[in-house]
Amino acid sequence: MKKTLKISWWILVVLIILFGGAYFTLRSSTVQTKLTQYIASYFAEKLGTIVSVRGVDIGFLNSVILEGVYIEDLHRDTLIFAEKLKVNITGVSIEKHHLQISRLTLDELKFYLRKYPEDDGKFNLQFLLDAFAKKDTVKTASAPWTFAVNSLILSQTAFQYDDQRKERKPFGMDYSHLNVNHINLNLSEISIQGDTIKAMFNQLSCVEQSGFVLQELSGNATVSSVLLKVDDLKIITPSSKIFTQLEFNYSRWGDFLDYVNKVNMNLDLTESTVSFYDIAYFASALNGMTTTIDVTGKITGPVRNLKGKNLDIHFLSLIHI
Repeated sequence: MKKTLKISWWILVVLIILFGGAYFTLRSSTVQTKLTQYIASYFAEKLGTIVSVRGVDIGFLNSVILEGVYIEDLHRDTLIFAEKLKVNITGVSIEKHHLQISRLTLDELKFYLRKYPEDDGKFNLQFLLDAFAKKDTVKTASAPWTFAVNSLILSQTAFQYDDQRKERKPFGMDYSHLNVNHINLNLSEISIQGDTIKAMFNQLSCVEQSGFVLQELSGNATVSSVLLKVDDLKIITPSSKIFTQLEFNYSRWGDFLDYVNKVNMNLDLTESTVSFYDIAYFASALNGMTTTIDVTGKITGPVRNLKGKNLDIHFLSLIHI
């Protein structure tokens, strides 16, 4: 019995030494520099473009931090830059090829999505999608790795979408030339099943170049190829406060290109204040109007054929419908 305990003790000591040695080795600046160079060169070769990583910091068993992550598109313009990317890992299954991430945090992320005139309408992101979609020609028995993320946090993020084939609009939200800054996002309870994504929006705020300011958006969202639904949706801007249950129904994503006719809305508004000043960013014909309305009730149907039920509308503080 004593001999068995002694052997077990020595095994424990050896394991502690091995894990401790591995940890302090990974923490050394020399090893982390080599690891940084390896990560950058691997992805640069796989993607066929410039990839750089300024630094790597590996925590004890459950966290990885990448600093200064930079990826160019094939036109030598910035595609992605992140000042810091932190991954907190809660579980790894080698057998099932599964990685469980408790929290993914991105600080000062910049994502520049473009369509160049010479690329036949393809996004500058396409080469990256193609690279990771490629299948090995040699058949192997190993299954691809899968990932799950419980929480996603974006801090001071910037997003641009620029279709260089199209002219810019003089006013309002220009969906061909978006420029959104100061994006702060907190998502939790994220799940992906087939083409359906569910997540709790705890907080979303941002500023768009048109002048539209979103101070707060929160709600429990479900998105699929035929449904966009947000329960307990709250939208706060400097001029509007909207509280509603929201549901959009459509047959395919392309229906949003003909939003007025093909997307069916179902809104259940609760004591909301909506400003025409905000609406004008999305409907430029209202530019110059600053009137607000107070509304409660249900609104259904596509924009071309909206119907109301139990609507209570106060307009100009004088007109009550």
